[in-house]
Amino acid sequence: MDTTLGITMGTTLVLQHPKYNKTKLIQISSKGDKFYVVGTRPVELYEGKTKQDRLSTGTSDEREAHRMWDKLEAQLYSKWDKLLNRDPFIELLREHWTSKLTETSGTDDPAKFIDKYEGGKVLACHQIWFETNGNMTVVDELFKHLDYHEALDLRDRITPREDPYPLAIKQQKMNELREFITELDGEAPASQPKRNKEKPEPVLNKTGCPTILEMLPLYEQDTTRWKDVTIKEKR
Repeated sequence: MDTTLGITMGTTLVLQHPKYNKTKLIQISSKGDKFYVVGTRPVELYEGKTKQDRLSTGTSDEREAHRMWDKLEAQLYSKWDKLLNRDPFIELLREHWTSKLTETSGTDDPAKFIDKYEGGKVLACHQIWFETNGNMTVVDELFKHLDYHEALDLRDRITPREDPYPLAIKQQKMNELREFITELDGEAPASQPKRNKEKPEPVLNKTGCPTILEMLPLYEQDTTRWKDVTIKEKR
């Protein structure tokens, strides 16, 4: 149901939004005597001393300005409606949108960045990931606002791809790299002990299973296991 109120001014019907104060039509001499529709923002949208928004009618003809008043007023109200119903995803992006990102992207508003580029949501998240040095706490929050395909795209961008070579070739590449580094280092000075050539070469974990050291942090996070254990016992 439309709860908009109608107020008649002469022969012009001016619509008033039930949530906002009525706008005013003001002629501004410093703007070439053009008429502007000026409205006071809702309190939630005050920004310091700035409490009003205005839109130009583009004309100094009062009768023409009156005809445009309703349309411009509706635009102001629509703008405030959108701002009051803020998008939590955009707000999260704005929280981490640095001046550096503003410089590189050409805008200080991630919402405009998203509108500008195809796949803008994922691109914006990738920018935040890079700017926060891979802060996964922030990125995990961003994931909550992506659909499945967007999440796949972002994951592909931020997760290093697995080495495609078979294990045998991976081991060979590691050995070649080690030999190359050894050649660069040259012979060890006499003051330094020579390396033990019989020391076994490290071998890749070919099982695909996590090692004990890799599992240890997860084991320590088991709150049920460690809930009532003393610090001494944990050590």
